[in-house]
Amino acid sequence: GGGYKAAGLLLNIQAIKDREQELEEARLLAEKAELKQSFLANMSHEIRTPLNAIVGFSDIVAETQDEDEKKEYLEIIHKNNDLLLHLIDDILDFSKIESGTLDYHISEMNIKEICEEVFLASSLKMKPEVKLVFDKELPSIRLKTDPQRVMQVISNFVNNAIKFTEKGSITISYKREGNYLRVNVQDTGIGISEDDRKRIFERFIKINEFKQGTGLGLTISRTIIESLNGAIGVDSVKGSGSTFWFTLPLE
Repeated sequence: GGGYKAAGLLLNIQAIKDREQELEEARLLAEKAELKQSFLANMSHEIRTPLNAIVGFSDIVAETQDEDEKKEYLEIIHKNNDLLLHLIDDILDFSKIESGTLDYHISEMNIKEICEEVFLASSLKMKPEVKLVFDKELPSIRLKTDPQRVMQVISNFVNNAIKFTEKGSITISYKREGNYLRVNVQDTGIGISEDDRKRIFERFIKINEFKQGTGLGLTISRTIIESLNGAIGVDSVKGSGSTFWFTLPLE
């Protein structure tokens, strides 16, 4: 009878293990559903905030005679327009990632041209005490990848740095490392704690609740870089800035 008892015990243990696995899967599903729920609530809040500003200030502009005041209100409208467009782009990209339909167009590109373009576009968004830096003497490096998506990632890095940097500089740079290209965006901002660094590229994570934006940019960036066979990461010391980086194969 000992054999039967042992076999019965093993079956019981297996049943318990199966049950545990089922519970774990159910827990993960519930967690995902809850994340999606809070994500949707967060998104509708994020969209409503700039929309309210745009609608509110448009009404005021229509009634204001003072030219200086008008200019000030138009700037606020313009800023919120930008924010809204970014939000919607992020949400659309994110839904494409979720459904596996984010597309890539591979062609030959020069990383120098891409960085220069991001540099020019981002120069206008800088805070008064922050300088955007890009060394125009860097050599051209050519590679086959998706130029639009690479530009999107670098822009995401720079926009992120702008949010969290009040003074100092944000530097865009790149270099060849063996068979890889490495691109860095380094800032002198608030930095990121070690715990947050582990989570920052995950879905629906927003490290700082007080900054506007979806917090989706980094998740999207990670998907893009990994789809282009690269790696992505961040080096940071809390309180003294961060360097967001990615690598892409040159061959």
